[in-house]
Amino acid sequence: MSLGAREFRVLLALSLHADWRPAGFGRCYPKRDTIALATNLQVSHVSEAVSALSEVGLITVVRLGRKNVYYVRQIGSSEPMPPSDAEPFFTYLRGLGIRLIVAPDGQLHYATGSHRFENLPGLARAIFNDYASGLIPRKFNAAISLLSPEQP
Repeated sequence: MSLGAREFRVLLALSLHADWRPAGFGRCYPKRDTIALATNLQVSHVSEAVSALSEVGLITVVRLGRKNVYYVRQIGSSEPMPPSDAEPFFTYLRGLGIRLIVAPDGQLHYATGSHRFENLPGLARAIFNDYASGLIPRKFNAAISLLSPEQP
């Protein structure tokens, strides 16, 4: 994989903002304007670089309305990053064996035979928590429906 100068500068800026403590998972949330200022790039070029970095698996982008939360892949890690955006991420969770049922009171419960979140990588749990706390209810419910046991 080779990165262009633009992508490298944005990756470096995100890495400098990232929380590298054990439970931080490389999480950061600078505004695109902040990244543009730090990299001396136009905001549109930052957006293009973020898309490219996500496509090659160096970052995961959690989009919560107009706010982005970035997870930067740790240097030397061979673990693949979860996909960006809610629908692909929840499809990824489904592939990991997570099945949820929404009770009439809105509470989430594991379906019979579902894997548990505590058995997933910490990064997947952190991203799920960002979506759970940041997506508007309509979008979160649509994403959760992808984890329904009735889904093919």
